[in-house]
Amino acid sequence: MALSPSLRRTLPIVLTLVFALLLGVSVSLVQHPVAFLAWAVISLVATAAASIFCWRALDEVAREAHKTAWMWGGSFGMVVAFLAFIAAEHHWPHLLETGLGGGRSPADLVELGLIGVVSAQLVGYLLVWAGWWIAKR
Repeated sequence: MALSPSLRRTLPIVLTLVFALLLGVSVSLVQHPVAFLAWAVISLVATAAASIFCWRALDEVAREAHKTAWMWGGSFGMVVAFLAFIAAEHHWPHLLETGLGGGRSPADLVELGLIGVVSAQLVGYLLVWAGWWIAKR
């Protein structure tokens, strides 16, 4: 069965988002450690397979856009996040502790840092990716 060109472009993206969403849901819903690990591995393998399928469907220009956006946007976003956390720690030492309701464990703060850095990387990626396509059009 041959897929139409529009379905061939959209299906991998939808599958990747669905599998990533399932992985996120598994973090909060699956309580048993072995069941969580199995669910996480299945979700990660399915997400990787859908991502590879999506990557192979792209032409060379689109691949270059993604690689450039991740390198420059992701790197810049990571630096911005690190500088923001360092500035918050030195200039506003109680911002993180009281801004989160206080009483957070070190593990909670590490999780906050990871989410903050990955979020900043994604924002940087999206900005550079959009800029790439605006510049090429």
